Amino acid sequence: MAEPRIFTPTSRLREMVGLASGSNEEELIADADIRVARQRDALREFVFSRLNELQAYQGSSDEELFSARSAIAVIAIHIADVAAAAALTTVGEIAGGIQAMLEAGEAGGIWHTGAMRLHLRSLQLVRDNDDAADENALILQRLATLRRAVGVAD
Repeated sequence: MAEPRIFTPTSRLREMVGLASGSNEEELIADADIRVARQRDALREFVFSRLNELQAYQGSSDEELFSARSAIAVIAIHIADVAAAAALTTVGEIAGGIQAMLEAGEAGGIWHTGAMRLHLRSLQLVRDNDDAADENALILQRLATLRRAVGVAD
């Protein structure tokens, strides 16, 4: 029986990247990770400033919260996009849940003010306690269950 041969094409990109800087892709990725780590404090500051903007909506009436949904969506996108790089993964996951709820509402779903308020409160809770992995995992699980219950797909 003949042994199978595995064909692995050469990566032209690897050669180009290596020629450009003398580094391979593993070194470039490691360098990028180092640069992100250096920016972590600035990224955290950005996320916290956007969280403060979101927290301002907690005391809003149902009507005000509904009318501010596009502004909330923009803030949630900013947080979700940057939070992981700022080592605030749980915050980013909750912001992604807010975005999913807003997208579902825009696509003809039902607006759930109570669920939105719960997500906003959860952001404050995990912001102050982002290193409590077990508690945060439970919060994320319950928020995901809530979203599924109200018809929001993640």
